Amino acid sequence: PLVEYGAQGNYVVISPEEGLLSFEPDSSEWFAWLSTLPSFRFVGQHGRFTAFRGYQCSPGTSWWAHRQIRNHSHRRRLGLPASVTIASLELAASSLQALV
Repeated sequence: PLVEYGAQGNYVVISPEEGLLSFEPDSSEWFAWLSTLPSFRFVGQHGRFTAFRGYQCSPGTSWWAHRQIRNHSHRRRLGLPASVTIASLELAASSLQALV
């Protein structure tokens, strides 16, 4: 799955199985969708990364941002599923992009 800042100035959510999803990020549908995923790609205004959860996809498992830069693996903690918002994703993307 992919969450991407689109050309129209909004975020789109794309599922490999279902295509473009109709819900908005940070909505109740967003958080329900996140609870079903082990990982997704984020391409924001200020950077990109792969978001993933630990070995268990339970509500108490934190999300992490990961990006490989110059053969080094970098991670940022995004937090519990309820705190994975567009703002937190953009903050992590910007933090990781600063390492490039």
